[in-house]
Amino acid sequence: MRPYPQRNLNNKKRIFNYRLSRGRKNIECTFGMLTQKFQVLLTPIRCRKYENIISIVNCACILHNFILESANSGLPRNIPNIQADILNITQRSSPVMLCDYLANYFLKPNVALPWQWNYCSNNNEF
Repeated sequence: MRPYPQRNLNNKKRIFNYRLSRGRKNIECTFGMLTQKFQVLLTPIRCRKYENIISIVNCACILHNFILESANSGLPRNIPNIQADILNITQRSSPVMLCDYLANYFLKPNVALPWQWNYCSNNNEF
């Protein structure tokens, strides 16, 4: 996904760009940890079928999460599940519609981060 262009952004788009860059940073850190644990990810995966590559990466992610949860079993898990909605949107619409869906999703009270408003010029502009 690409962020919205930097010219004439309203607060909804600024928040989306902030959350997208924050997500990218988390994914890069997670992939760095995965490559340290599962060195098969350090080089190109040699499989003939694309589905097998997806399965290998998914298994590495599941094992990584299992290892983290086993080590930190006292941590709460209250992450909202929007995976089904995103899959429905990506299968029947354009990337712009997915960005708009996520931009609106990040503004919901139960999902919004308290500090995301620090990246807005005006809290009332949508």
